[in-house]
Amino acid sequence: MEIRILQQPELLPALRLVWEVYADAIAPKSTPEGVASFQKFIKYDYISQIWKRGDLIFFGAYDGAALCGTLALRQDGHIALFFVAKERQGQGIGRLLFQQAYYHCAQYLHAGRLTVNAAPDAADLYIHMGMRPVSGEQEREGMRYIPMEMYVNLGMVSPKNKQSKAPWIALGVFGVVLVLALSVIGVNAFRDFRTQISRQRGWND
Repeated sequence: MEIRILQQPELLPALRLVWEVYADAIAPKSTPEGVASFQKFIKYDYISQIWKRGDLIFFGAYDGAALCGTLALRQDGHIALFFVAKERQGQGIGRLLFQQAYYHCAQYLHAGRLTVNAAPDAADLYIHMGMRPVSGEQEREGMRYIPMEMYVNLGMVSPKNKQSKAPWIALGVFGVVLVLALSVIGVNAFRDFRTQISRQRGWND
């Protein structure tokens, strides 16, 4: 499974996945006003403009060429859209996307909090990933949600970065050991040289 930032040609497939999951799992429990508001929000023309301004980052989970899930993150650390394809749910894909969003907040956005307006049925999933409700259920433009948050460790380093630094650390340690070894060898050689010189002087005297 590959988690990466989506490029513009990949936005439309991501929005189609979002709508398919929403229409199946959330729309039936929502008001007509809420469904209309959500449809308006995920229109390609609107989302692509936000994306072009850099105000929204889309992450995608790919299994080969197949897009299995997506997460949209604002610059302030707010999760705007988070959906996993119905047939791929329960496989840990959502957690991978969430972890990538967390790392991105810590490393690049320097956002101290990760927030989301969770659909009521999804609140337990967010709690399982470490988030907590900050208030009770609310409604805006017909959409029901529970505001949730978690604090971000700004010193967090992703496993990829740790792996990339390891060879350089090992190389640095090896260099220090090599310098010390050469220093010891050099000192011993100098002592031997001085001993030989002293002996030669003794013989000459």
